[in-house]
Amino acid sequence: MSPWAAPRDRAAPRGSLRDAAALRDAAFSCDVAVVGAGVIGAACAEALTRRGARVTVLDHAPIASGTTARGEGNLLVSDKPPGPELDLARASLARWPQLLAELRDELGPERAACEYEPKGGLVVATEEAGARALGPFAAAQRAAGVRAVG
Repeated sequence: MSPWAAPRDRAAPRGSLRDAAALRDAAFSCDVAVVGAGVIGAACAEALTRRGARVTVLDHAPIASGTTARGEGNLLVSDKPPGPELDLARASLARWPQLLAELRDELGPERAACEYEPKGGLVVATEEAGARALGPFAAAQRAAGVRAVG
């Protein structure tokens, strides 16, 4: 069963006792309850269901309507020094094309459509001291495997 199956009776007004009972029943009949239906919750639910877990996704609003819907969708490495955040950004950049191909295969091209445009970033200094710091920053990024031109 898809983790996106709605646990509540659509005819019941939001916040009703029937709504709460349906939500409780769905939460107690799963292996894992994921709180939040944004990109992170969706990724967790997808990974868990692929491993055989029965997952219920809980959110107070429609899928991807919170922070996920308000983000710019940028996957940037240009502003990150070497370390865990840069490593995560690089892993995300590598994973997106593969994920989109998997979703197109599983759901079809229309249902898997999203805005994804690989692009670079630009870091600008407005003062001399900031400009001097960009050279070593770019060198550190290059040493970490980022294509940085300066």
